[in-house]
Amino acid sequence: MPKITFKGVDSESLSLHVNSEGRRQRAQEQINVYQVPYSDFEPTEHTGKYLPYIRPMEFAWKDKTRNPDIYKWLTGYGKLYTTKDPGGYFKANVISGYEVDMLSRRYDRFIVQFKINPPFFYLSSGDTPLKYTASPVALNNPGTHDAEPLIKITGSGNITLNIGGEVILLTGVVDH
Repeated sequence: MPKITFKGVDSESLSLHVNSEGRRQRAQEQINVYQVPYSDFEPTEHTGKYLPYIRPMEFAWKDKTRNPDIYKWLTGYGKLYTTKDPGGYFKANVISGYEVDMLSRRYDRFIVQFKINPPFFYLSSGDTPLKYTASPVALNNPGTHDAEPLIKITGSGNITLNIGGEVILLTGVVDH
């Protein structure tokens, strides 16, 4: 049975049934196309920035006493986990209130719009600090977009750091 977790609270704990988790979308790059008067050529600029997208999700529930808790839960910004996308999460913002429709005599339903921004899937394993005490160490990005790891280097003396084929020399490091 599908469920979501948003801001650390899962939908089952609020007696919600997830009818639809929406779908994950590929990040679309923001591309600027410029029109030049009297020319057949249109210069194109790839900005390296990616556009957020909307992921609607549909819920059903019958316990109307939980409505204040649900309303409070479905506001703001947080990590969004879905059963459709195991192993990670999205950074999402709820951008719509919800209007309730009667699904049957016992159940009501509503749709919530999540804005996925930035439009990437984050691996949960990336939230765990890694500590290496020996060298060389290779860090690999399993994703398709450039990673932005936080790297802390400790040691002393001269250190050679190789990132993406670029060599960075750290000289005279003292107990850092």
